[in-house]
Amino acid sequence: MGAEADLTADQSVRRVLIRYARQGCDSERDHQVRGASIGYIPDGWEQRDTVPGPEDLVIPRLVPWAQQFETAPVRYVAGQLNEQEQALVRAWSENHPLPWPKASDLVQQDEAQGERARRKLIRLGKEWRRRENNRRELS
Repeated sequence: MGAEADLTADQSVRRVLIRYARQGCDSERDHQVRGASIGYIPDGWEQRDTVPGPEDLVIPRLVPWAQQFETAPVRYVAGQLNEQEQALVRAWSENHPLPWPKASDLVQQDEAQGERARRKLIRLGKEWRRRENNRRELS
């Protein structure tokens, strides 16, 4: 790498590292998603069919959107939103990295409602953490 990159220039080193990674010449410990290490796909591993099964088609009609999440904090926060806020948050989250004003437009709400929903999400997240901390302290 030393001959290919100017080691005193961050951008030069980054370009070479990116090229190496794309060629598969990187270290296994370099594979991370949001800080969690992931490894290589083992030989013989087969990916599940990506076509939705019958349960994938029925669940969204039977289970409210706020209750479809696997993690308790997300279920709690989504459940605390009213119907309009849920529509706006859903539009924002399903179209990431969509800014809040554009998410408001998608669901025919004004920008102020988008900003209120954003602040409410933050407030509810903090409330969830506070409640969890209190629960742990009492245990």
